Amino acid sequence: MSEERLEQVEQKLDSLISAIQSGFGSFERQLNDVRSDNRQLSSDNQKISTDIQQVLSQLKKVEEQVQIIDSRINTIDLRLAGISSDILGLQTEQNRIKEYLFDRPR
Repeated sequence: MSEERLEQVEQKLDSLISAIQSGFGSFERQLNDVRSDNRQLSSDNQKISTDIQQVLSQLKKVEEQVQIIDSRINTIDLRLAGISSDILGLQTEQNRIKEYLFDRPR
């Protein structure tokens, strides 16, 4: 092989090595970017998970309060039903008294 030819081959090899190194450098930068993005996403995911746990905890407290309110409403409903029954009883008694007072022979 002539020296000229040998220099051409060396230049082509140098160009090829340079291109491979450049491509590898680009690949390495992209890989590092992906790793960085992955770390950020992992951190964001942890924050979201913590937020979700806090919201679930708050929802549980709200649910407990709703159950207490519902129980109180049921108690009030029962009391109102009792009062309504008492009113009906009093109205019936009132009607009996009216009948006794106005419909009795004099």
